[in-house]
Amino acid sequence: MDNVVAVTESQIQVKANGGRIVSLEVMPNRTCRGHGIGMSSSTVTFGDRVIIEVREGGPEPVAGEIRFTLTERR
Repeated sequence: MDNVVAVTESQIQVKANGGRIVSLEVMPNRTCRGHGIGMSSSTVTFGDRVIIEVREGGPEPVAGEIRFTLTERR
C-alpha cells in the first residue's frame, strides 16, 4: 500500500515504498473502490492508503483500478 500525496481528476501522486514519489495518469474509465464499495476518485484524498493497478503500454504508467482505505480523520 502507498500513501496519496496529491490527487486531481487526471493524476494521482503516491509515496511508494522506499519514500519515492510516483505520479500516475488517471484513466477516465477507472474504477475506484473504498472498503469494497464503488466510489468516485474525488473521494480519494491526501493521506489515504491506496493499492493501484498500473496499466502500462504508453509513454507513462496509467492508474487503472484504485482501491483505497479512508483515513481516520473522515
